[in-house]
Amino acid sequence: MARPLAFDPQEKLHQAMLLFWRQGYESTSVQDLVDTLQINRFSLYNTFGDKEALYERVIRHYRAHVFSHLEAHLQPAREGLPRLFAYLDAVCEGLARQPEPWGCLLQNSVISRNAFSPPLQGLVDEFITTLQGHVLAILEAAVESGQVNTDLTPAALADFVVIQIQGMLVASRGGAHEALRNSVAALGSLLGYRR
Repeated sequence: MARPLAFDPQEKLHQAMLLFWRQGYESTSVQDLVDTLQINRFSLYNTFGDKEALYERVIRHYRAHVFSHLEAHLQPAREGLPRLFAYLDAVCEGLARQPEPWGCLLQNSVISRNAFSPPLQGLVDEFITTLQGHVLAILEAAVESGQVNTDLTPAALADFVVIQIQGMLVASRGGAHEALRNSVAALGSLLGYRR
């Protein structure tokens, strides 16, 4: 009969998420994980697998416990632009509350994706695909309801908006919170959104 674990795997997973979020995947060593999680290498590998396997679990944990709360602001898409700007406001507020400018773990992972195996790259890419889908649905509703008056297609607008969001998330690592809010205001002006 296997001995019960002397630690809570979910608690250690959360600690690993915070470490990867703060330091990045490539800058986090196995020894960093051992030191931060306060478990030995055998327990680390036995519970989570290698570093990449642990990171995959971290990404799933982040999506379920962090991104899902932000994602909820994007629904229902039929409301159009108010949903997009509710999401952007929540992102700005979340980034401003960080003890250090860590940015978005998923966006940080997109930047580091070449360090991952193809399956993990695919998991990271799902973040952008998911965000793109939400933004496209919102902009389709916004165009249809007359919230946005443009010759651009909703797909082209969605590409533009998602790239702006990605840029904002990268810039947030420098702690540029006022610039983020200014960017959201500028995006609102470009889309003709009045609060």
